[in-house]
Amino acid sequence: MLIAEKNNKIKTFIMEKTEQLNREYENIFSLDEIKQLIDKYTNSEFEYDTMVSEIESLLNKKVEDYKREKKNKDVNEYIQTVANKLNEKYDNIISSDKVDEFVNTYMDSEKEYEDIKKEIDDLAVKAEKEYKNKIVSDYILEIASDLNKEYPNILSKESTDELIEKYQDSEKEFEDIKKEIDDTTSKLIEDYKSNLERNNKTFVQVKAAYLKIQAIMTTVKIGLYLAGGIVPYFLLNEDSNRLHDDIDTVCSINDMQMLRDVLKKEGLYLPEWDSINYSKDGKDYGFEILVDGVPVGIYPFSYENGHVLQYGYDPYTKECKTKSIEVQELTDYVTSYKSRDGKIYNTLSLEYIKLTKDSTKRQKDLIDSKKIVETNLIKPDVLNRIKMYTVIDNNTPAFDKRSEKEIEIAGDIREKNKAIVLQQQSVIQNDGKKQEIAKQKVLVRNNNGNSGFTNALTLALIVGFFAGIVCTLMYVFISKV
Repeated sequence: MLIAEKNNKIKTFIMEKTEQLNREYENIFSLDEIKQLIDKYTNSEFEYDTMVSEIESLLNKKVEDYKREKKNKDVNEYIQTVANKLNEKYDNIISSDKVDEFVNTYMDSEKEYEDIKKEIDDLAVKAEKEYKNKIVSDYILEIASDLNKEYPNILSKESTDELIEKYQDSEKEFEDIKKEIDDTTSKLIEDYKSNLERNNKTFVQVKAAYLKIQAIMTTVKIGLYLAGGIVPYFLLNEDSNRLHDDIDTVCSINDMQMLRDVLKKEGLYLPEWDSINYSKDGKDYGFEILVDGVPVGIYPFSYENGHVLQYGYDPYTKECKTKSIEVQELTDYVTSYKSRDGKIYNTLSLEYIKLTKDSTKRQKDLIDSKKIVETNLIKPDVLNRIKMYTVIDNNTPAFDKRSEKEIEIAGDIREKNKAIVLQQQSVIQNDGKKQEIAKQKVLVRNNNGNSGFTNALTLALIVGFFAGIVCTLMYVFISKV
């Protein structure tokens, strides 16, 4: 083949191949590169076929380099795009150094572009979750710290950890999580303030009130058993270091009437807070009294053949409840303990109190449970055999259904109680010292103890007046006839 013919044929081959590749790979070859390639093989001593084979190798190498560079560029741009979106959403979650690290990781990778994109997406999801977990955790810890400064122990470490755990790896947006946390803390503050309204008696006040009742019970030999989480503090002779609402006690149902008679003589009985004055089914669900400003609930229980029925009563709503408790013997439920200061207290069994405390997750109940253990009075065999109570659901209401007016009055009473909580009242105690009381239960009582008699007398006078008028009219009518 003549040199001129071979030159022309090689040029044609190069022009056709580069034109084809430029259409396929978006101007992969510039005009200068094409010219350089033609010049390189013009007047070559190699055979035509040899030159074609070499040119194809060069072109293929160019295509491979092009693909690699384009993939690197696309990967780089995709990483930058993903990072920018995350940084816009979460305030620079991905640093520039981290972006460079990702780019270098996938530079010249043998993986397909779509596979690389999927890995980047997965890494972005992971990075977002980790970052969101961190800012959620930081937000909760900050909220907890601020709340506990303003409202001591409102959010315990355990509760804080549970809240953090709740939102780990959440699919929700951070702003939605923040709103839920804010709503939760608002409810906590509301409950905390409500508890402060209810719980305003110091341990010293509560203990003094109970010892006063205990002294009365000793004189008549009535078994009144202290209940609730306050028991271990009596037995340890320690201050609970928190405020309390009231005192709960239980008493054998056989002693309840005698107990009422004794408290009437002591001037402590309040008929407005006694279930027997409202009970429709005639059962005794207990009553409350007020001792030096401390409400004391006294609730009856019955025992027969390993079965305890414990009654309860709410003097505000006139509602009752009955608990069924299976025990092996009565001392599984009520018993006596000697405290560290040598005093004897009749109480609910520590095993039963611990069982009820452990069934909740409230911080104060967990603390009370630990205090029970500190008494070293727990009997493992009793603790192992007792079971949680069940609430009996009475199909027939125990009390008359309240009218809308009565419900409204009950609501007014609650509101008055809350208002009274905000007032500081000084009460002169028997020792002559003043103690601050933040709350008094409101009693709806007649202002005059003889108001019933007065109303009856007034009604009789009115009836007599109208009867006189009727008799006069009849006399006039008969006289005319």
